[in-house]
Amino acid sequence: MTEQNNSTSKSANQIPITAYLSYRQRNPHNATALELLEKHCSDQAIQLIYDKEAIHPGESIKKFMDELASARCIFIFLTPDYFESSYTLYELVTIAQWADLDQRLIFPIRVTNDLTDYQTTAPREYWDKTERIRDKLACLLNTTDHENAWKQVETAWNKIVSPYLEKLNVSLDSVDRESQSKIVEKLVEAAKSEFMAAILEETKKLQSKIKFEITSILKKNLIPLDQLAKEIMPVTATSEAIAEKLITQISDKNAIAIITKAITEKKKSKAFNQQQWEECHYHATQIGGWLLINSVDPFWWFNHQLKMKQLAAKSVTRTYTLTHQPYLEVIVSRSMTRDARFQLDKEGKAQPANNGFEVPFFDGISTDAIVTQLLYPIYQDLHQSPNESLARPPSFRKHNQN
Repeated sequence: MTEQNNSTSKSANQIPITAYLSYRQRNPHNATALELLEKHCSDQAIQLIYDKEAIHPGESIKKFMDELASARCIFIFLTPDYFESSYTLYELVTIAQWADLDQRLIFPIRVTNDLTDYQTTAPREYWDKTERIRDKLACLLNTTDHENAWKQVETAWNKIVSPYLEKLNVSLDSVDRESQSKIVEKLVEAAKSEFMAAILEETKKLQSKIKFEITSILKKNLIPLDQLAKEIMPVTATSEAIAEKLITQISDKNAIAIITKAITEKKKSKAFNQQQWEECHYHATQIGGWLLINSVDPFWWFNHQLKMKQLAAKSVTRTYTLTHQPYLEVIVSRSMTRDARFQLDKEGKAQPANNGFEVPFFDGISTDAIVTQLLYPIYQDLHQSPNESLARPPSFRKHNQN
């Protein structure tokens, strides 16, 4: 497999902003630019990811290029030979084709001065006379039409490269090393500023959505507002005020515990019939799910939101996987709502109770999280070996045996 570099000065348990680099690997002009970009990204706690080694036959480079193209933030080193490689052309095309281009942060960097008056004429001439480039890019783009492949290159050029080249950006190789460092430093600082503004905006949008959903559930009046208000507010409050408090001022674990206490006391008072209790319990679980979404690290959300949006758009329900019931059953249970639902097979191994299917979910907590993971490891974690389970409380052992 092709190695990838992950350069960041993040501290432990901190999810960094992630940025990818698209560049021509073997160009010597890129060496200094890469060194400076790594340094200044590290200084700003930005995780810079790039393909580190030369590409060898049989390696899964396309998977990495697709991951790069879908990233929220991308740096691009512009040199003439960037447009003479089927791989970098593929990256450019797929960057431009990925959804929500206007919501992504793309930063071209003019590395060589010969790009000052560069137009698509030179790349087109190279394209016309180099059959292997045409064939490889067409293959990567899943087309047999070379002209169609070139039109995709032109579209990407017009969206990303042309607007940058029209500005008076100094090339790195036209100035001394100190000036190069200042140019890259200024760019990375500006990028960091844009990152933080975008993260703040997306966090506000997410919290607004969560507040709306929780408020809508509370307004159905099955969850006792008076009990919730007594726990978290000095006076009786509206559904909106309670939702705001749960989201912004109380930890997610404590908020779920407060909701659990409120509905449990209501049940003990026998104010519910069985159907009302089931509906109340369902509403509480839904609120718990939205609170868990609220607990997702803002940097992780920024890094992965658009990928989640793409996957959600392909699903029948058009919802984020994070809201799926099997995820809530396990994760909410760890926050004291109720026992996790799982069963043991004939060999005593834990299995999901949802018909045995492993359900993927988005991990927004772990610092080394990948985009999706499976629930099965969580069930394994819940059900330890027999010797370990003996140390568990009786209720846990009994649940396992059942």
